[in-house]
Amino acid sequence: MSIFKLRRSLRAQPRSAITLALLLFALVLTALLARQAHVAATSHRDTAEKALHDYASLAAWEFTRHARADVQATLMSAFVPSLLRLPDGDPTKGQINPENLAKAALWRTQFCACMDSARFFFRYDFRDSTLATSGFIVSPELATWVRDTIRGHFTATEIAGEPVRTVYGSVDGRTEMSIVLTNDAYITIVARAAGALRLLGYVLTRDMEGRPVAAYGFESDPTHFTKPVFSEIVARQVLLPPSLLGGLRGDSVLSIAVHDPAGEEIYRSSARFAPRYASEDTLGGRFGNLHVRVAIRPELAGQLVVGGLPRSRMPMLLALFILTSGLLLIALLNLRRQQELARLRTDFVSSVSHELRTPLAQIRLFAELLSMGKLRSDDERRRSARIIDQEARRLTYLVENVLNFARSERRANRLRLEDTEVAREIRDVLDTFAPLTRAKDVTLHAELTDGLVASVDRAALHQILLNLLDNAVKYGPAGQTITVRARAAADRLLIEVIDEGAGIPAEERDRIWEPYHRLERDAKSVAGSGIGLAVARELVELHGGRAWVEDARPRGARFIVALPLAGTMATSPRVPAAAEPVSI
Repeated sequence: MSIFKLRRSLRAQPRSAITLALLLFALVLTALLARQAHVAATSHRDTAEKALHDYASLAAWEFTRHARADVQATLMSAFVPSLLRLPDGDPTKGQINPENLAKAALWRTQFCACMDSARFFFRYDFRDSTLATSGFIVSPELATWVRDTIRGHFTATEIAGEPVRTVYGSVDGRTEMSIVLTNDAYITIVARAAGALRLLGYVLTRDMEGRPVAAYGFESDPTHFTKPVFSEIVARQVLLPPSLLGGLRGDSVLSIAVHDPAGEEIYRSSARFAPRYASEDTLGGRFGNLHVRVAIRPELAGQLVVGGLPRSRMPMLLALFILTSGLLLIALLNLRRQQELARLRTDFVSSVSHELRTPLAQIRLFAELLSMGKLRSDDERRRSARIIDQEARRLTYLVENVLNFARSERRANRLRLEDTEVAREIRDVLDTFAPLTRAKDVTLHAELTDGLVASVDRAALHQILLNLLDNAVKYGPAGQTITVRARAAADRLLIEVIDEGAGIPAEERDRIWEPYHRLERDAKSVAGSGIGLAVARELVELHGGRAWVEDARPRGARFIVALPLAGTMATSPRVPAAAEPVSI
């Protein structure tokens, strides 16, 4: 059915239009609800992921806070006691020089072993720009980098607010021992110089007027220096609230990486996770501008969010929408099928009414002529009686066909099987049907094998043959010969009705047995209800047989009915004799 026919059908049937509108409304409503559910789920997931990023930010902030404090504490413990000229027993007692500085620093930082990687210690004097070192020989290039780095950093660094001053030595500042340490005195620089990545850590001393006096420090491999400091933070410090971790170890939840400003990695924790939920922070200018990235383990993300990390509902919503669309499509197909059935039923009622009206009109006409005595001769009266009998037979056949069809739709057809001599029944049917062929000058020809016995319902067998014969007469040409054959094949009885019409196209040979179906070439030119073959097939199948159609030679169609035989034949079968044609 085309869309235009569907529109016309919907206009003609307001209920169908309302049903279709409601189905479409249901589909649109389902799509809107699915959309709202998806938006809500996405918003929930975005909120949960934002919380995870906030947790990563909190952990990064905690790590940088502890890192700044621990690096500063390391520098203080390594160098400040030496600057204070500790009493006897201290290995640095005496002149503060790089050698003594190295001994004291290594002795006092045994707790973290972070100074073990120092390649040399130094003292840089701001007053005469001299650089004294201990350890391996420092190249001129490296010495220049140390001087320039210290001076450049001092020039570029400004203390926010009033500096916090701590005075060591003479309080009145009149002796050389008086030094001042401010809150920006502990400095770490990480940069690439002389072909290697280097860390420069030192303490800057000032005089009472705030002018720089000297810098005491060391040069080291940044990876080796930071590893013990940062590893201790990861192992000992709580970077996320214990209530959030729920008993999980911090190093099993967090992955921490530290990079220099150029992006080169100088530290990474043992755990390595994808940076899906990650955040960054920096240690600041006094600590080498090192960048810290903290990532949360994605597999444990659901345990850190209240209610768990919501999963995407898109597959479920998509499946729901597809299911709804499928149900809508099925409903539309059923609606279309119902409309088609309604149309076919309407056409069927119209066709049946027309077919019933024709014999009734004939019966009424000739009955009135007889009753009114307007027929002048006995031949006319006999002819009228014959026509009344013929049309009554046709009317009986049509009514019985409709009743059989109605019972088949309700699955209410019942058979009374009995062993029946088939040839005799076929001859009775041909005798009954012969008067109905006169209008088209059709000749009936029978080729029957006597003695074939089948277990059949006699009334049903008559109806099957009448329907096949009526179909052959109705759709065949005038003046044709219709051949009826009955023979045995193995354990089956084969009944054939062969006409001389145009035949049945191969693609239509299954559909012609369906109710209401008629060939397009005959639908307008030949009156009919479209139920005759459907009734015949229904009755054949109730017998446990089957019906089909083939091409006949040289032309026409061969309708074949196969029914089970009832045991052995009643008499010995004879070779089929050519029966005399039954002329109309």
